[in-house]
Amino acid sequence: MLPSRKPKSNYFVPAYIIGLLTLVFTISGCSSSGPITMDLMNSPGIYSEVGIDPFDDNARIGESTELTVLYATNRAPVEEGSKSKERYYDNNRGSYLYLGEAKVKVGDDKTTWSDLKEYSLLKNSTKRFPLQVKEVHEFGILPTSYSRLEKRLSPEDDERPGKDFAAAINAQLKDSKLKDVVIYIHGFKVNFENPIIVTSELSHFHGNQGAFIAFAWPSTPKKNLAYFKDVETANHSARQLRLLIEYLHDYTDAEHINIIAYSMGTRIAIKTLHDLRLKYDYVEGEALRDASRIGQVFLVGSDFDRDIFSDYFEDGITDLQDQMNIYMSGEDSALGMARFLFGYNRLGQTASMNLDNKAVDYLKKRKDLVLIDVTSAEGATKGNGHAYFRQSPWVSSDIIITMFFKATPEKRKLIQNEQGIWSFRPEYIQDIKNAKEE
Repeated sequence: MLPSRKPKSNYFVPAYIIGLLTLVFTISGCSSSGPITMDLMNSPGIYSEVGIDPFDDNARIGESTELTVLYATNRAPVEEGSKSKERYYDNNRGSYLYLGEAKVKVGDDKTTWSDLKEYSLLKNSTKRFPLQVKEVHEFGILPTSYSRLEKRLSPEDDERPGKDFAAAINAQLKDSKLKDVVIYIHGFKVNFENPIIVTSELSHFHGNQGAFIAFAWPSTPKKNLAYFKDVETANHSARQLRLLIEYLHDYTDAEHINIIAYSMGTRIAIKTLHDLRLKYDYVEGEALRDASRIGQVFLVGSDFDRDIFSDYFEDGITDLQDQMNIYMSGEDSALGMARFLFGYNRLGQTASMNLDNKAVDYLKKRKDLVLIDVTSAEGATKGNGHAYFRQSPWVSSDIIITMFFKATPEKRKLIQNEQGIWSFRPEYIQDIKNAKEE
C-alpha cells in the first residue's frame, strides 16, 4: 500500500518566509502598547535554596513595594495630543538621550513588603506579583547627546539634567555595598516600559544595592517585520550608549560600570565596547580599564554574528573591561532562527564551537573572556530557551554571584570542557552552599 498523500497546497511558501515568521514569534518580547504588566521573576537559587538574604539591609531597602530605577532612552517622547498608544516614550528614534527616574509598583494595593520578601526568598512559589510602571520623571537631555546641528538650550539648562542624573546615582551609591552602576540593555520588539520593569527586577534581586539604569533603545513592538528595523536601530543606538558610559565615568562615583545585555541588545553593547576600544587604542593594560571603568559585561542570548565578534576580539574588545561573560545555549530556538536567516552562527549559540587546540589554549589563558554554556542549568530550556536569564534560578544566581561577589568560574564551581567552555554541574546549588561555608 502506498503512503497517503497530503493534498497539495495552492501556494508555495519559500523557506525563508517561514523562517522569518517563526523568528517574529519566537524572539518577540512584550509587544503590547500602553500599560504593560509582567510577573516578578522567580527567586534566584542562591536565595531560595542556599539561604542568602539580600534584604538584610532594612535601613537601606525600607519596606516599600515600589521599586525605583533610573533610565536613559533615545526614544522620542510622546508629545501632548499625540495619537501614540504609548504613555511616556514612543517606539521611534529620538534625537537625543533622555534621562530620568521611574517607579515600578509590585503587586496590588494589598501587597506588603513582607509578602514581597517572602516570595523573593522562596523556590517555586505559586504566588504572582505583577509589576507595572506607575510613574516616570524625566530629568531632561544628556548634554553630550546634543548634535552640533541641533538648537541648544542655555548652557545652564543644558547641564542641569546630567547633573541631576549623576546626583541621583551618587545618592544610591553612597550607602550601598555595591559601589557600581549596572546598565541593562533589552532585546527587540518591546516598548519603553519593558526594560524599566526588568531593570527593577534586577535591582530588587541585588538587594537594591548599586545603581541600576535601564537603557531603553527604540525597539518596535506590534510590527511583524520589526526584527530588521530593530537591527539597524540597535546599531544606531550604540553611540548614545557610549555617551552615557563616558558621562557616568566622568561625573559619578561609580567604581565600575557593569552591563547586562540581552538578545539584540547585545549588538548595542558589543558595538559600543568596540568603538570605545578603538577610541582608546593608544592605552593599554590597567590604564585602559581605568580609562573606561567598565567592570563586568554579561552578554546573554546574544544575537550577534560570531565571526564579527571574532574580528572585534582581535581588535582587543575584551581588554576594555575586567571580564566579559558570554552566556550561551544549545537549546535557544530563537537564535537558531536568527542563524537560519543570516546564515551565520550567533554568539549566544553553542552550535559549531569547534575550536582548534591553539585557540582553546589561548582562551583558557584569558581571564577576561568567560564562555558559559547554560544548557544544563535548571530552567534554562523553558519555552524557546531564549529568556533563561529570568527563567533559570541558576543563571540569575550566577550573574548575581559574579557581579556582587566578584566570584570567578572556579569559585562558582563551574566546570570547563576541552573547548574552554564553562558549564553548570548538576550539583551547582550544593556547590554554592559549600563555597559559602568555606
